[in-house]
Amino acid sequence: MSIYERVPSVGLSFLAILLALTCFWSAESLALDISGFIESKYFQRFGGLEENSPREFDVSGLNLLLGHRIDRFSMLAELRWAHSAELEGLNRSETSGTSAKGQGVIMAERAWVGVDLGDMFQIKVGNQLGPAIYQTIHFPSILPNMTKPMMVNNVISDLYNGLNVSGKFQSGAEYELVYATDPMAKDDTLKSNLHKGITYGGRLGYRLTGQRSSLYLGGLMMSYALGRDTTEFDDPTQTPPGIFIQNAREMEGLIKIRDFSLWFEIGDRKDTVNEAFSMQGFYVLMSQSFYFGDIELLPSLVVESFHDRQETLAQINRYSAGITVRFVPDVSLKVEYLLRPSYQKNETDWSEKQDQLGLGLVIFFM
Repeated sequence: MSIYERVPSVGLSFLAILLALTCFWSAESLALDISGFIESKYFQRFGGLEENSPREFDVSGLNLLLGHRIDRFSMLAELRWAHSAELEGLNRSETSGTSAKGQGVIMAERAWVGVDLGDMFQIKVGNQLGPAIYQTIHFPSILPNMTKPMMVNNVISDLYNGLNVSGKFQSGAEYELVYATDPMAKDDTLKSNLHKGITYGGRLGYRLTGQRSSLYLGGLMMSYALGRDTTEFDDPTQTPPGIFIQNAREMEGLIKIRDFSLWFEIGDRKDTVNEAFSMQGFYVLMSQSFYFGDIELLPSLVVESFHDRQETLAQINRYSAGITVRFVPDVSLKVEYLLRPSYQKNETDWSEKQDQLGLGLVIFFM
């Protein structure tokens, strides 16, 4: 049973308990903050048809957020219906996260309770998102691009069920510590062969905020202790059963100067036993807002590279350019063109060059 099968039942049961507990408070305190978004996409692909269908409509996300706060205590649940290759077991390194099969999945992407003991000490327990910047700012109504960079959710895993302790200081320094009891392997081969594991690590960062500019720089180190069953491997001697460690490191940043933004992440994830399960990558995302009355035009450019040694012999490079139009702040129309040059899959096989045209509509509601 994969983590994506376990998280929904745990998260939904957790949410039911939280909602039941609120019945002990007054009608005023029962009020929930409700918001969410829906994202619909169309992709037209050119070349590389052995890997993806040539054209495709997809509702890639429908998220409902429920929040509640009582004094220093708070809860948040983000329920998601998702329809994507990433969640339905397709090859992560070769898909853009949009090719879909089946009817999708329903999951509690976030379901946690927390206590605020001041800016320097906050505690959350439950289902949470990974601490990397793209994961924490994951709303498509905020992100200027359409296609998620390949390294996102792979180098630093996207979900965990456990404890998060965080804080920030007046100097601008901030920290985040994670301890979880679920294995977070992203390898397709390993995902069904995990018995038990522990995720732990953290993030250190510095944030400087001005009137119209801001700077954030951070570093992450995460360790994933995995219980590995090798009965389905062709050569069990290369990965003997037991607990093994995958260590992930990442540098990240977000720079805003007036209406210009630059995001970046660079990192790797290495297996201490078998180098074939290692991966590395980076992306740089740039955008610039232009305003014409109440209309915002937001062109963006993404340069990225990713290499999952288990999947391909060589790294995969991608380049995309797009524009987002917001006639009103909560509705985004997106157009994006992505280029993916040919790359070497194995010793004898090369992929075809593939281009992709994407159209998207995002509606955020609250």
